[in-house]
Amino acid sequence: MAFNTKNTTPAKAPKPAAAIQTVGVTTNAKGAPAFVRNAKSELFLLAVGRFFGKDTFYETGLAGTDRLVGLVKQVAVEDPSWLLGFVGWLRNSGYIRTAAIVIGLEGAKALLDAGLTDVRVEGREGRSITRQLVSAGVQRGDEPGEALAYWASKYGNVKVKEGGRNSAPHLPSPVKRGIADGLIRVATERASAKWNTASKGFDWADVIMLTHPKTGQRKQEALFKYTLDRKYKGTAAEVPWLLKTLSARKELLAGEADLAEASTEELQKAGIRWENIASQGEMTAAKWEAAIPTMGYMAQLRNLRNFDQAGISNAAALAVQAKLIDPDEVAKSKQFPLRFLTAFTAAPSLRWSYPLAIAADLSLTRVPSLAGRTLILVDTSGSMNADWNGDDKPESGIVRPKLWDAAALFGIALAKRSAGVDLYSYSGGRWPNHVKQFRVVEGAETLKELKRWQTEGFNGGGGTPTIPALQATFKDHDRVLLLTDEQHDYRTWALGTVGGVDKAIPASVPLFTFNLAGYVAGQTESKENRYTFGGLNDRAFEMISWVSDAAAQTWPWERAA
Repeated sequence: MAFNTKNTTPAKAPKPAAAIQTVGVTTNAKGAPAFVRNAKSELFLLAVGRFFGKDTFYETGLAGTDRLVGLVKQVAVEDPSWLLGFVGWLRNSGYIRTAAIVIGLEGAKALLDAGLTDVRVEGREGRSITRQLVSAGVQRGDEPGEALAYWASKYGNVKVKEGGRNSAPHLPSPVKRGIADGLIRVATERASAKWNTASKGFDWADVIMLTHPKTGQRKQEALFKYTLDRKYKGTAAEVPWLLKTLSARKELLAGEADLAEASTEELQKAGIRWENIASQGEMTAAKWEAAIPTMGYMAQLRNLRNFDQAGISNAAALAVQAKLIDPDEVAKSKQFPLRFLTAFTAAPSLRWSYPLAIAADLSLTRVPSLAGRTLILVDTSGSMNADWNGDDKPESGIVRPKLWDAAALFGIALAKRSAGVDLYSYSGGRWPNHVKQFRVVEGAETLKELKRWQTEGFNGGGGTPTIPALQATFKDHDRVLLLTDEQHDYRTWALGTVGGVDKAIPASVPLFTFNLAGYVAGQTESKENRYTFGGLNDRAFEMISWVSDAAAQTWPWERAA
């Protein structure tokens, strides 16, 4: 979700992975007995288990957002240090941007409202926790403006007046300083070229005028001065001699020069990106071939279909293929394997199929090899047919990955890496005992196996008979993984005579539940050998290891420390 657009509307002036805990009993969306989590646990699952502001099967995006904000306000006052650790982990290890920015800002607002502006965290430069909460979510060049835009949309009257004078009566000092800290962290020449654009409601000049960052770094001070000059003096602004990249950029962009005719060295020296070339008209094969050397991993991955439609040469395609299968590039891209599945589906040319299959397998290098025997149950009930990646805008004719795709892919990945895995799909009313076993073909690529899951009828639909599925498949396994939205079906509850999901297997056997949707009600009570995690990405596998030892009841950032 983007807040920093030209249409951002100012508001009126203001008038819990490991350690998930349950605190009471309730019913879930299907009417089945369920458990209420404490505020930290519910916040954790909601933030990591859902794309911010997007609808899910049982809850609208607006309702989910309101619930998240309410939880943040509660947790911020109760345990601000915990919230700070969570925001930092969410943004830097969970790779979740929007929720991290929102949680940091709303946490700061809650502390301000409660009069807790001077709370400090030991060992963190003596800055207030309010300021640090805001800064922790700002880790990329577009995010200082995003933070300002969100604050303006919620708490209002934040703007730069004509002539450069600023007016921010409802932008409190800790929020200003936190955003300024974030800008200082991310502001480089190349970041300016990439993220500081006129299309934003708040550009870098606005952020500087409203937050007054004090950098103390000569080159960055020159960058901030030039940023202001460029906005208020236009083309008359002179590039300081310290800014070599922006100087080369200004020279290369002057006049009507065709960027596609510049050398790769010239483009890279000037920080020219493929979007700059695309802005000069239709992207022909020649223009794409000029742009490809300037493109990052994700930019190339997203444009495979465009490369084919423009008809780039096989030589250019080979360069893209080499980047796609480079293990270091895959690791740096931090991409979840479903991103490769999306690209695999979108790209019409066979020349991308094998590199994408390799890249998807390379992205699973952190998947553990589990000792002993593991039972994995993938919920393929009707509610799991909801969109997994709510931020994507699928191209025409391309099927968007679903929650059950994400769940199946991770089950397959674990089965590929561990010898003793029994993998099942489960749903109501379709198969004997509501389950269907999937046997991974040795040596087959992950994406190929997922395609086989999809085409051979493993997505059942219907209800969510979690208890009967556990009873039918558990055979003295060493651990059980449930990949689900936890909304198990009350209609099948009568079949489970054991009293609850967590009691369907022996108490001595660890049960790991991966909640993919972040709903309120949980299916198991939190206690020894019963663990619930939010979301599903490549970090999820590490969580299994984190809670498989004596440190089971710690949060990820505490474990890392």
